[in-house]
Amino acid sequence: MKVFEKVIFVGKSATCREPMAMELLKKEPLRYSIEVEAKGLVVLFPEPLNQKAEAVMISNGIHLENYESSQLETSDFAENTLILTFDREVKEKVLELEGAQNVYVLTDVT
Repeated sequence: MKVFEKVIFVGKSATCREPMAMELLKKEPLRYSIEVEAKGLVVLFPEPLNQKAEAVMISNGIHLENYESSQLETSDFAENTLILTFDREVKEKVLELEGAQNVYVLTDVT
């Protein structure tokens, strides 16, 4: 079994599902500590969490204060980094980037 030191949830803008997944994973009891991030494919400027996503998180006792989206960079790719997307379209876009590896659609991971 491969062990990853970092997980990055990637979406188009990283203002909704990706930061939600990031925070939920951070709250899980894990066997070892990992770094968890959310990144977007197209982030022209940092944006806060989507208001509806924020309301859902707050209603579940999770606050993402000061969250701002950030761009996925080729420097984010590493042998010990797992990249998870929510759909195949985003996965294919990520795979077009130089150095992309360990990229999966979240529903394909078992």
